[in-house]
Amino acid sequence: MLQNNPQLAQIRKAVTSRVISELENLAEKDADNFAKIWDAFGVVIKEGIYEDFERRDKLLALSRFATTSGEKRTLKDVVA
Repeated sequence: MLQNNPQLAQIRKAVTSRVISELENLAEKDADNFAKIWDAFGVVIKEGIYEDFERRDKLLALSRFATTSGEKRTLKDVVA
């Protein structure tokens, strides 16, 4: 089956790493655009925290959490 193809697994890993890298760059350089992406895909990114053990720390760093004032902050900002 195609899902069990080792070449497809390598492609999936490379694409996932590239997307996470681009999201990290965007979160760092353009918070407003990242906020729009987070609003659209935040649920999927949070799902990745549970599903993708290998990249969990990177996804957790990208995650945004609502504060009592309604702002969205990183876990690092909330804990600090």
